[in-house]
Amino acid sequence: MNMNTVIKYEKELIKKLNNMELEYVKIKNPDILKQVHDLYINGNDSKNNDSIYLYYLGLYEEHINNNDDLAEKYYLMSIGPENKLNAMYNLAVMYEKKGKYDLAGKYYSEVDAKIN
Repeated sequence: MNMNTVIKYEKELIKKLNNMELEYVKIKNPDILKQVHDLYINGNDSKNNDSIYLYYLGLYEEHINNNDDLAEKYYLMSIGPENKLNAMYNLAVMYEKKGKYDLAGKYYSEVDAKIN
């Protein structure tokens, strides 16, 4: 994939996420970027097990499909070096919304420990 295509996909994805009031987390791998782009723009799930892809799939399930069970599954699967804090924070927020305060506290604490 050429650099112009990568930039185009990234800009379109950022615009889509901004419209949903979601934060873009940098995707370093152009192939993963294309797959996430295809998910958000065209609704095509590539079934990739890469941690950053799974993170975006969790966001997609939570904010587009309104499926918290799948979002939780994908966030848990996505906890990895590239997006550990983002996935844990989103889990904490989701657990808090569901009234699962013990789990929310656990993930908020883990995020706080990583930041400080």
